[in-house]
Amino acid sequence: MAVSRGRVAIMLAIGLVALAAEAPAHASAAPSLSCSVPQSGQVLFSDTFDCDLPGPPPANWVPAGNSDPISDWTVSAGYSASGIVYDQGSQGSTIRPAGALPSWTDYTASAWVLPGSFLTGLDFRFQSPTVTYQCALLRWNGSYTLQLVFANTFARTLLSSAAPSISPHTWYALTAEAQGDSLTCTGGGATITAKNGNLASGGIALSAWVTPVSFDDVVVTGLPPPPTPGPTAVPAPTAVPAPTAGPAPTAAPAPTVAYGPPPSVAPGESGGGGTSASTGASYDGPPPFAAQSGRTLAPAILDIAAIPPDPLLSPFSGMTFGAGLNIGIPLIIVDALALFGVLWYRRRWERAS
Repeated sequence: MAVSRGRVAIMLAIGLVALAAEAPAHASAAPSLSCSVPQSGQVLFSDTFDCDLPGPPPANWVPAGNSDPISDWTVSAGYSASGIVYDQGSQGSTIRPAGALPSWTDYTASAWVLPGSFLTGLDFRFQSPTVTYQCALLRWNGSYTLQLVFANTFARTLLSSAAPSISPHTWYALTAEAQGDSLTCTGGGATITAKNGNLASGGIALSAWVTPVSFDDVVVTGLPPPPTPGPTAVPAPTAVPAPTAGPAPTAAPAPTVAYGPPPSVAPGESGGGGTSASTGASYDGPPPFAAQSGRTLAPAILDIAAIPPDPLLSPFSGMTFGAGLNIGIPLIIVDALALFGVLWYRRRWERAS
């Protein structure tokens, strides 16, 4: 009986040694788990919470504000492929990755979330709990809204919103992207965008308000900066064709004054310009045989003569003839003979008396 008890004691001692030897092997197996999310591109940060012990707060996270107790956050299902961080607080809390607050500029942040009954938020370009952008699922009056919010010192500005498709007790990917002043928020099958340049850089944070929320597989991937628009090409000026030389203007011919027959005017009438009664031709010059100083016109039989422009004055009778040299000289001779005849007749009459 004593021998059998001794054998039992030896067997128990061997078992304890074996258990003690297995403990380090189990602990050394932990790093073989995936503690970060495999991603392509420039990974700035990732955490699957698979390497955290269950129960305590997550090891790589700290409270984001002085009023956010880290004790509200615990890790469940550690050492498994489904390790998650869980907020069990009832007032709301925000945590961020430990270390100095990064100054990331353009990046994509994503996390798997199990939405709570009020607000589940992924903060990006985070600077403090009250200065950040937030991609959030908000439950109100029984339905969820996907919101893109700019928080600035306790004032929250809604930049964009949409209605996602959310079912109870279901995990969803919540993704936020910032590139330049372009912001994007995706969750529950909905995507919203906005333009806002108030925050140029910052880290990330996980936010839960009022009701418990679960997060898993957080990853931040860098993005290239948005392309800088080049100078706007100014179109080359359109060449204006040289004006085509047109034909030289034709010099207008000098006006030709046609001197036609003078108008027929009865003896004793005053003459004037106008249209010839005998031919109907237009006459623009001074009226031929115009009466001057109360004198009467020459007989109408003279209408057949061509009338030059310069009148001729008779030195005997003082009459002015518009016939010039063509007919004026014969008229002067006639006028002189008539005057001689008058004087001869008067002299005979005086002798006879």
